[in-house]
Amino acid sequence: MESRRRASLALVLPAILILSIFVSSVGASASTKNLKKMASHEYVLAYHHWIVANNATLNRVNSSNHSISMAGWNADITAYEKFDTALLKIKFPKLVQPEVQILLNANAQLESYGRHAAVNTDNTSVYNSILSQFESEDAKFTAADHVIREDLGISN
Repeated sequence: MESRRRASLALVLPAILILSIFVSSVGASASTKNLKKMASHEYVLAYHHWIVANNATLNRVNSSNHSISMAGWNADITAYEKFDTALLKIKFPKLVQPEVQILLNANAQLESYGRHAAVNTDNTSVYNSILSQFESEDAKFTAADHVIREDLGISN
């Protein structure tokens, strides 16, 4: 009787071990999916708030009036900073984190160029040079955004 019990345990213990490994991997997969879903939702929300604020500044940024343009750039910079803050609060899956960092780095450069543009709206040659750099960095921002959206399963 005792040997039967040992034989049963010998069969049951490996089965329990295999089952626990399977359950933990399924749990990890479900956990990753939930993290991805939450990050996706939070990213879309942060991006939406940023794009609304950014679009609201366009007429002022492009104004020929120095004071209005400067105010527009400052509002634009504030929108970028709020976007940064929102991104830093999101718990992204590991796969997406490098692209988020690229986006944050590009965003920091855009903020810097925006500050320079704001104080040089009355100096056309300097302003145009800054805008050229801004557009180049904006391309990096856009590329990182596309990769993040793809990795998070967000349709454009």
